[in-house]
Amino acid sequence: MWNERGNAYIAANMQDKAEEAYLKSLELDDLFAQTYLLLADLYDRNQEYDKMIAMLRKGIDTMNAHPRLKPTAQMYNYLTVALSRTGDTEGAIENALKVLELQPGDLGAMRNLMLLYRDADQPEKAIDMGQQILALAGTDNPQLVLQIRQLLVELYTATGQADQ
Repeated sequence: MWNERGNAYIAANMQDKAEEAYLKSLELDDLFAQTYLLLADLYDRNQEYDKMIAMLRKGIDTMNAHPRLKPTAQMYNYLTVALSRTGDTEGAIENALKVLELQPGDLGAMRNLMLLYRDADQPEKAIDMGQQILALAGTDNPQLVLQIRQLLVELYTATGQADQ
C-alpha cells in the first residue's frame, strides 16, 4: 500500500512525499526488495547518488542477513550504476560481477562490466568480456553486437592490437 502511495506521489511530482511513503513501507517490511529499488530509482532521478548507494547497501545487508532471502541481481545492478556515477569504478566492478553471479549470461550486465573494465584501464579484461558477449549474443541482438564490436576496435587500437 505504501509503495503504491509513493508511486502516486511520483506521478504527481511530489518527490518528498514519495520518499516518505517508500521509507514508511520499509519501516513496515524491510525485506521487500522492490521498495529499495523504488527508492533507488527516486534517488537516481534526483541525482542523489550517496543516498542511493546507502539505501541499496542497507537493503543488500538486510536481505543477506535473512536466512531465506537474498538480494536481487537488480539491487546489485542499481548499486553498480550508482557507484559508477560517483567514480567508484572498482566498487562498481565488484557489484557488476555479483550481478553476473546471480544472472550468468546477462548481456546487459556483461556490457556494463566491459565498459567498467575499460574505464578502470583494464583493457585485457574488457576485451575478454567483449569476446564473451559476442559469443553469447549471436545474431539476436544486432545493436548490441555493433556496439561491442566498436568498443573492441577501440580497445584493440588502444592496446596496439589493431590487426585483430
